[in-house]
Amino acid sequence: SKRKRIKQMISAIKIPRYLLVINIFGHLSVVGLVVMIILSYVVLSQAYNQFSEFAKVAPFPSYLSAAIKSCFVNVEQAVAVNNGYYPASQAASIKKSISTGFSDRIQRFLEKFNEFMVNYDVEELSPNFHYSDFAFPVSRQGIYDTPENVSIYEASKIFLGVIYKVNKTEFAEFTPTQADVIWFEDYTLEYIDAYENMRATLYSDFHLRYETILSLFDIVLAIGAVVSVTIFGSFAVVVKSTQRRKSHMMRQVLTIPVQQIHDYLRMCQTEYKAFFGSDIVCKNFHMPTQKAEKENQKRESRHVSKKVYKTREMGIFAIAITSLLPIIYVMAYYVVENVYFKQKTREAIPYINNIDTLSKIVSYSGLTLALYHQFANNYNNSRGNETAILLNQALINYKVL
Repeated sequence: SKRKRIKQMISAIKIPRYLLVINIFGHLSVVGLVVMIILSYVVLSQAYNQFSEFAKVAPFPSYLSAAIKSCFVNVEQAVAVNNGYYPASQAASIKKSISTGFSDRIQRFLEKFNEFMVNYDVEELSPNFHYSDFAFPVSRQGIYDTPENVSIYEASKIFLGVIYKVNKTEFAEFTPTQADVIWFEDYTLEYIDAYENMRATLYSDFHLRYETILSLFDIVLAIGAVVSVTIFGSFAVVVKSTQRRKSHMMRQVLTIPVQQIHDYLRMCQTEYKAFFGSDIVCKNFHMPTQKAEKENQKRESRHVSKKVYKTREMGIFAIAITSLLPIIYVMAYYVVENVYFKQKTREAIPYINNIDTLSKIVSYSGLTLALYHQFANNYNNSRGNETAILLNQALINYKVL
């Protein structure tokens, strides 16, 4: 049909490649800005999630250390009660509290051990934390008859076995020469030192994560600035290039003779009328008559005709201002994000330092009490002098902290 032929002719007209490129560039620019904002949100969210995970995980070695210290105190107190160092009026209540304390310590240690050392991958969270780095020599009858260098994970399982056995031991069997009592005196400080090293490593990585987050804000801000300036700077180049192409095209159009334009319009009029049976009607344009064309030709032969094309191009300054406004708008988001969240992150540091200090000293109060009882239980043998030195050092460290 006639309409179908016209549609085919219209569809055959190709869009200039330059316009296609500009269109694709516009879509890619919008998608790029959206992707950049989403990626910055995802990266910062992951960093903050790890930061919050550190706040939960970093103190966990101090929980285990506190449980070991409490068991050590109970063991030495049990020996002191059996040695008659407590008055009879207090011995019964102390004996009861010791028995209850063993059960509570087993439950607490097992709970934290399972939560953080069995069911949680601390090594993945903390880049410098490796269980193998905290190995120390441990012996245990039936397992290692001579001291063997084992990881803190293996050593913690050995401690669980020891404390379970101690909980089942008759109270009267706690004496200075009993095997489990000697084991506690030999290895409690080794365990506490190992857990302290774990805690120090975790808090070191905790602070490293804090510095990483601050650096991430600066990186996101820099990337946002570069991408924004690139996109909107390219927009300014495209606008200027489009204006030049428009001017060039209009200059080319003005070189076409008026008579040739009229011939083409008349041909279109003829073909249109052949298809539809009527003339093309344009409100603002009428085809000149043959008589009018002859008069125009006579007039042009006597005068030189000159065609003028006037255009209002956007100046460089106006283009720069137009491009600068969206850059400022996008950058305002990143600058506010950078300043606000950096400040909020810095506000967490005093709390982190407080938790760090508390987790560092949590074992010392009970440790000094346990060493005092150990000294009292061994004052008349060679262990007494060794214990006095350890007790004095523990008190010095406690005062410093």
